[in-house]
Amino acid sequence: MKIIVSDFDGTFFNPKYEENIRKINEFVEQGNLLIIATGRGRNNLEKDIQDKNIKYSYLICNDGATIYDAKNQNLYTSYIETETIYKICNILDNDLNISFTLLENDLYASASTASAISAKYNDRTLAEKTMNKILDEFDDVTAYLSTNYINIRNKITSKKEGIKILQEMFGFKKEDIYVIGDDVNDIEMCEEYESYTYQNSKIKNYTKNVVNNFKDAIDKIKI
Repeated sequence: MKIIVSDFDGTFFNPKYEENIRKINEFVEQGNLLIIATGRGRNNLEKDIQDKNIKYSYLICNDGATIYDAKNQNLYTSYIETETIYKICNILDNDLNISFTLLENDLYASASTASAISAKYNDRTLAEKTMNKILDEFDDVTAYLSTNYINIRNKITSKKEGIKILQEMFGFKKEDIYVIGDDVNDIEMCEEYESYTYQNSKIKNYTKNVVNNFKDAIDKIKI
């Protein structure tokens, strides 16, 4: 059995999404597993996977802060400390460059608990300054910039750690795991496991294999 852990946005969810679904479902029907690993929260992800009949076994959401099985049962959650949440939100609420802030947990949003904080920014340069301020002031979180958001997580959280949690839970062997990603939040898992990215990816220097598209990655993994 082989296990593919795929990033979602830009990697699996792209203009060839329907083709990618058909390809991965064939892979799963041959006795293998798919795990989706995304920076999105589960509820945000749901709108793009529901009714698509994607044969995944697990969802690693919020960059590893939450993990679910195929029945949407929560298997793991790593929360940010409540005091840290309040202080970070105060910084973001007073930042004119931030359009809105989303606190995510199993119930989608809460004023006191969150597994992730996502803040939509307008100007990337200003957002980077805000992110660095947060990283300087709080040693219990990590953060990175995606295309539109400052993404803040518990420091112990990453897609790599999410994969390791599933390994411990279900006895998956490292040599059976293959990961596919295309952005900075995929770097740790790409360095840890047999990894694939695309020709136009910004993380080519961190992966072991470079392919043209998702289909090519699956074909290479199947060999």
